[in-house]
Amino acid sequence: MAIFGGTRRGKSKLFELIGRQLIDQERGFAFIDPHSDTADDLFAYLAYSKNELGYRAKNIHYINPHEKLFAYDPFHYEPDPNDPISMTRQGYYEWLYAKCLDLSAIITRGLGETEAEASKQVRLQRWIGAVLYAIGIRDESTDKHLGLAEALILLDPSDERFTSVFRIVEGRLDTHSQGIDVLNRLRLLKSVKDPIRREGWVESTINRIQRVVSPILRNIFNPRAERIDFRKIVASGGIILAALGKTRRFHQSEGRIVGGLIIRELTDAVMSIRREERRRFYLMIDEAQNYIGEDLMHLLKESGKYRFTLGLAMQSLDNLKHGEIDLTETVLGQCDIRITFQQKYKPIAEELAESLAYRLLDFTPLIHEVQRHAGYDFIVTPSFGRSAGETESHGTSEGASIGTSTGYTEGTSYGWSEGSGSSVGSNVSQSTHIPGGDGNPSSTFGDGTSAVESVNRGTTGGTTSQRSTVNSTGTNTTKSSSEGKSRSSSVTLSVSPIAKYELVEQRTGSLTRSLDWQVSELTNAFQRLPPQHCFLAVDPLGLASFVRIADVIDPFSLRGDSAEEKAHAIKIFKEFIYETHGYFFDRSEETEMLADYTLRFRNASDEPLDSSMSGPFEL
Repeated sequence: MAIFGGTRRGKSKLFELIGRQLIDQERGFAFIDPHSDTADDLFAYLAYSKNELGYRAKNIHYINPHEKLFAYDPFHYEPDPNDPISMTRQGYYEWLYAKCLDLSAIITRGLGETEAEASKQVRLQRWIGAVLYAIGIRDESTDKHLGLAEALILLDPSDERFTSVFRIVEGRLDTHSQGIDVLNRLRLLKSVKDPIRREGWVESTINRIQRVVSPILRNIFNPRAERIDFRKIVASGGIILAALGKTRRFHQSEGRIVGGLIIRELTDAVMSIRREERRRFYLMIDEAQNYIGEDLMHLLKESGKYRFTLGLAMQSLDNLKHGEIDLTETVLGQCDIRITFQQKYKPIAEELAESLAYRLLDFTPLIHEVQRHAGYDFIVTPSFGRSAGETESHGTSEGASIGTSTGYTEGTSYGWSEGSGSSVGSNVSQSTHIPGGDGNPSSTFGDGTSAVESVNRGTTGGTTSQRSTVNSTGTNTTKSSSEGKSRSSSVTLSVSPIAKYELVEQRTGSLTRSLDWQVSELTNAFQRLPPQHCFLAVDPLGLASFVRIADVIDPFSLRGDSAEEKAHAIKIFKEFIYETHGYFFDRSEETEMLADYTLRFRNASDEPLDSSMSGPFEL
């Protein structure tokens, strides 16, 4: 879970509500609070619910270094029963080397530096790793190691206690390769007589260790018989409330170091539990930008495998960028629940709108209706026609012909004959023609007269003479007359192709509402969110909505208790917690412990050690 929002927007109250719900559900969780207020409110809720907690009250751990010191040993080693190698010396040395790397990164980050910046200072990293390894390695006979305070002594050969401390770690380091490398480095430092040259080697390391070895941290990290056991707390579903707020006696850099170590120990604890024994454990970190590093990046990617649920709260996405490390993509990609309160800075609000409110964006495409050709329809079209007509014609034809024919024939014959004759004849003809349609019949008339006159004379005696004359006269007259009326009607069927068109939806390539416009609306909404209002996106449920955080009600006020009664109940419950767990101690015990360390070093041998080396050792 990732929570973003400015100051006094509701992030801490949301964590308090989640913590109360986990308490009521009997879930184990840890809450890292760099301001202490929310952790104190959750502790007050536990004090109010003490009677309902029952045996679980003994599994509550309230860490407030300003108020009560607690013993924490980062170099305490417990072999993993499921890992045979961890039970060997080599397994222990490998664990110690990895632990020193983690502590070096936590110290660097707690002092406000980035791991990338520190990694470029090769000499610094070598000396911090070497001195942490020297004070962290245990004595096999007593299973004890030096405290963090002795780190400064090992870095200063001019200190009167250097020889005593060096003799203690020499026998522990001169047994394996990694220890020999550290021992040779310390021997070389001891052999340098020039204080200026020696200071140039370890000055930056001393400066950082001095800031870590504050009065409070020095006593927290000193080995004690009883120490807080994070693995046991995680395995049993306990509750850890770390109130690490800055006070007049407790600096914020100290709080970052303690918080970073708690996160590291909880991570190691959940990873060391066998799969079948794992139970869900929750880690909530307010102002998580104080702990941004490669270890947190890996934890975000792998925590789900170990049933380890993370809740990170920060003010904006910019807090996820720390030097060369950028956890923006990791947080937004790995966190299934993402919440943002009001974001006043527009670029941050816009980036959150694009990533968190993705499900609210409307990707409906803009569609236009267009006509598209869809073939042809063939339509039979009838056509009707009607015509009427009337015709009339008259004609007259006359003709006359006259012809004359004369012939003469002469011959000798023995007879004579003479005769005459005439012939007259006439001829009349008529024909009738009926044309088609409704027209009247037409008639043709003709008459003719012919006359033939012949004279024959003959003399017998052998001579024949004949003359023939034919006159022919003819007249031909033709008259014609026709009248007609016609009416006709017709029906014609024709097939015509008609183009068809259909109305279709066509995408325009853009959206109904542009993404820029929608993101701009959400950005404005994120910038105008009132207090206790947030935007919630839950990927597994497909939920994205604006919600209001419920009011946090003080149970003591609800019951009618006065402020004095509330303070008394909290005080009684704190005393119960401090008495239940043996790793808490008072500052009076701190003074006794420092006196014991001073006496132990004074009783140690002060004889100088041989600082000769078998060969050069690069620094």
